[in-house]
Amino acid sequence: MTWMGHQPKDSGLNFCTARIERWYERICELDSGERHGTSIEMDADEFVVFFMFCYHLKDCIIKETDIPSNEVETFITQTPSLALCADIANGTKHFGIDEGRSFRSRNDLRMRPCVRLEGDKVRPGLLITKNDGTQLHAIDLARECMEKWVEFLTSHPQKEV
Repeated sequence: MTWMGHQPKDSGLNFCTARIERWYERICELDSGERHGTSIEMDADEFVVFFMFCYHLKDCIIKETDIPSNEVETFITQTPSLALCADIANGTKHFGIDEGRSFRSRNDLRMRPCVRLEGDKVRPGLLITKNDGTQLHAIDLARECMEKWVEFLTSHPQKEV
């Protein structure tokens, strides 16, 4: 992705976005059927790790840029894909969303490993089910999260130092 071309190579933000890109490439390889882990659970874990790093890019943005933290948090909450990403990251880390805290996406999510068969390709992944019964594949959500972060960061170019 070409979202961080305006960042110095040694910046913390560049480090964080490069890590997310690597995890995104991993799950894209899984989704393509070109690579598999040792089990369906291990493959699903790679998707979860992507969402954890993807959501926590916010911390790096807040620390490494002059973008106000409330603007970053509002962007996440108002962007459906990133709100789901936040709920996946927090729900996984804390084994659910604690009472008294709300889901950013306003969805009580359920996730389960899945496998899609397409011709001779076995495409492992993660199926996400929202409380209204809507299902989506994690790869589609991941793609949209990446697009939204790119849009956000490119709309906030950093000042030359």
